[in-house]
Amino acid sequence: KQAAVDRLRILEQQTQVVIQNKALAEAEAQLQLLLNGSTAEEIEMARQEVAEAEAALRRLRQSLEHSEARLSGTRLRMPFSGYLVDAYLNQKVGLYLTEGTTFATAQAKRRPLVEMVLPESEVAALKVGAAAEIRLLAHAEQPFPGRVAAIEPTGSATAFGQSFKVLVELLDAEGALLRPGMTGYGKIESGHKPLYIQLSRPLARFAAIELWSWFP
Repeated sequence: KQAAVDRLRILEQQTQVVIQNKALAEAEAQLQLLLNGSTAEEIEMARQEVAEAEAALRRLRQSLEHSEARLSGTRLRMPFSGYLVDAYLNQKVGLYLTEGTTFATAQAKRRPLVEMVLPESEVAALKVGAAAEIRLLAHAEQPFPGRVAAIEPTGSATAFGQSFKVLVELLDAEGALLRPGMTGYGKIESGHKPLYIQLSRPLARFAAIELWSWFP
């Protein structure tokens, strides 16, 4: 409602600016005529009229700028190119939003990021840029290729122990297929090792760390 009032005020002020511009032009033309053969008093009065017209025009322009700034604050804009993922946004028409209230969730058009949670024992072998593949429960038949974009520098405690978050950037994913909050599984390339080494890793880790900690 306030935005509609501000728009009407802006239209009125724009009209006033046009009228004042015309009045200023007329005052300047009158002054030029007086300069060509009038008394000093008439010339001074004409200069005062020009100064008053210029001052009035400045005030109108400042008021117009203030109204336009106020109106721009009533528009909700996405800070990036994308689309809204919320449904039934028309039900929020007329809703009063307090500071910090979420109006809608926006999905960027850039390549989506998938967050993977890995145990700390698996993070050391990963590198940024490594190839990855994601399969989502909603699209189980379609694999999404990607690459490791970032590895969280600080771990956190989870249900299966200390873990780290790894961000995987999907390379050929269609935005229409993906929704925030989808879950699934992923694989990240970390090099090739013989099967017997892979199978013996837990035992080797136990011997290298757990057994080592038992002795002084």
